[in-house]
Amino acid sequence: MTAQPPLPVQPRVMSPAMFAPFDGYPLVCALARDMDTKLLWCNDEYARTVGKPKDQLLGTTLHDIMPAEAATERIELMWDVLKTGHPGAYFQVWHDRRYMTAIWRLDPAAFGCDGAFIVLTRGFGEREPDVIDYDHLNVTTTPHFDKLDKLSRRELEVLYYAALGLTSEEISKRLFRAVKTVENHLASITQKMGFKGRAELVRFATARGIIAFAEHEWIKLASNKKSASGD
Repeated sequence: MTAQPPLPVQPRVMSPAMFAPFDGYPLVCALARDMDTKLLWCNDEYARTVGKPKDQLLGTTLHDIMPAEAATERIELMWDVLKTGHPGAYFQVWHDRRYMTAIWRLDPAAFGCDGAFIVLTRGFGEREPDVIDYDHLNVTTTPHFDKLDKLSRRELEVLYYAALGLTSEEISKRLFRAVKTVENHLASITQKMGFKGRAELVRFATARGIIAFAEHEWIKLASNKKSASGD
């Protein structure tokens, strides 16, 4: 049998032109940043999620759109890809939502410079272990909360357990708190978030992929929240 020539190695780079066939899909943000994390390009979904026009976003850095610790952690993940040339992926909380984030080296021909091309795909519902190998994808430890920033660390934990369907009694055992304390947290969550009841809380957490985080992942994210502290 005649030996077949090896398949050509595909470049491990991405650009807006390469991403174009996938642009327009709902819930998918895409952007390009230079080596200083300055935004070179983004799609409409990214601009809509951030809540600013594209022309106002161009030139902004990660430090301009999120707290310093969160920006630093994501910059380190970006640099891991830029140093090795191998695409990377991780899960994060951004604007209260769970995103799977994939990073490639930016095709230098696109903007005349090196950088990173990033795609964020919004997650919702529960885990799908048959689809994604979660054990090989890290979760950032620094969440970027929006509306959830109103809640204390303990309230974030209660929200997670309530969204999973646990009763107040079951939550109290998980957190080693009195049932009345848990019910007070639930009342506070409802008031702060404007929920009409637990059903709306569950819909909120499910739609944003919060319950797709493993218990230890969400507890760690909640514990790293810096504002609206409390127990």
